[in-house]
Amino acid sequence: MKLDKAKADGVPNNAFKYIPFGNVQKLMKAIQAHGWWLKHKKRYLKLAITGLDGDGCLLGNAEYYRLGALFSDFVFASDGSPCGELVKE
Repeated sequence: MKLDKAKADGVPNNAFKYIPFGNVQKLMKAIQAHGWWLKHKKRYLKLAITGLDGDGCLLGNAEYYRLGALFSDFVFASDGSPCGELVKE
């Protein structure tokens, strides 16, 4: 079941298991689906992804996050999806 279909059916995101992105290429695919803006989970903060490298990304103009920290601290601003990859069980 795709995440978008699950949302349409009223299944919450937390019903699925996510893990941090395994590499930046997987993050890039998610960016193409959800957009470049991220929302912090605990602070009132939205930042755009402004750069990518092999281990993580630059947010805004100064904050660098590795993929694990990105998963822990952010969701995609467009729809609240986790910043990680869906585990297919």
